Amino acid sequence: MKKKTAFIIVAVLLVVVAALAGTFRRYRIVAASDAPSLMPGDFVVANSSAYDLRVPFARTRIARVADPGRGDMVICRMPRSEGREYVKRVVGLPGDEIEIRLNRLHVNGVPVELEKLDPQRFQELAEDGSLGQVVALERGAGPEHLVTYTPGRFESFGPVTVREGEYFLMGDNRDNSLDSRQLGTIPRDRILGKVVGNLTRR
Repeated sequence: MKKKTAFIIVAVLLVVVAALAGTFRRYRIVAASDAPSLMPGDFVVANSSAYDLRVPFARTRIARVADPGRGDMVICRMPRSEGREYVKRVVGLPGDEIEIRLNRLHVNGVPVELEKLDPQRFQELAEDGSLGQVVALERGAGPEHLVTYTPGRFESFGPVTVREGEYFLMGDNRDNSLDSRQLGTIPRDRILGKVVGNLTRR
């Protein structure tokens, strides 16, 4: 009886470990499209069950858990991405009107707050050429986060309305990101998980 109980406990633990391993995945950032929030070489952890309960180590969805929120950093497959996975930020939810005027994001006609910061604080960005001329703290599109942009480049967009069941995704490096500005809104089933942590220390 004791052996049978021990076997059951071990089996349950193995199932739990396998489920967790399939739920939380580590990704290495290879591009500067989300700088300075995420830098090339950073390792992030994503929860693949944040929005949908899935079969461990598979993309099969079992049940819907929640919907992506404005400001979430997500793992996604962009159109024409040939299976590659990207990290982008959700800036527009279904039904939202998204516009950029003079580098300032507007959501449903309301401009988000931009607080310009000293770019010298981000020397590692300047060294690899990824830093735009302005580093700013963006508030009003989910949790506050850093963005970079260059005045005069890609400073206007839209307005566009996000279709039902789709999301408007952007990189925090507004000058150097392939996102919904070029590819259109992203269907929910292409969003594979939520970034929940950065393993890289600076």
